[in-house]
Amino acid sequence: MNANSIESDARYSIAVFAYNEESGIERCIRSLYENSDSRLDRVVVLANGCSDRTVEISNALISEYSNLEVLEIEVPDKCNAWNTYVHETASLETPVHFFVDADVWFVGDVFKHLSKALSSSDVANAAAGFPMSE
Repeated sequence: MNANSIESDARYSIAVFAYNEESGIERCIRSLYENSDSRLDRVVVLANGCSDRTVEISNALISEYSNLEVLEIEVPDKCNAWNTYVHETASLETPVHFFVDADVWFVGDVFKHLSKALSSSDVANAAAGFPMSE
């Protein structure tokens, strides 16, 4: 393995981009935890410019998930939310960061599999899953 490889037991964080997602944010967050493993460091909901109940619903789940954080960002812009996470919120001690949208949910232990794909490659900088319809 070269210096850029990721350890197979590396911890990871998940950034959730949410703009007015009250109808699906709870399902999204629950699915993140149902499809993560013990290496999950934290989940950060980046509520960017929300004018609905996205923040309220997300905050209510903190009592169930101790490593869930909700960050309210005034500007309703995904690029701004992305930059806020990368430059102000992400921990450099966590080597893997997944970026997801709040209007989707996850199945099949996806984060375990994506982490494994990253750690098994000496050259990969990213791993992606493709959305499917019900």
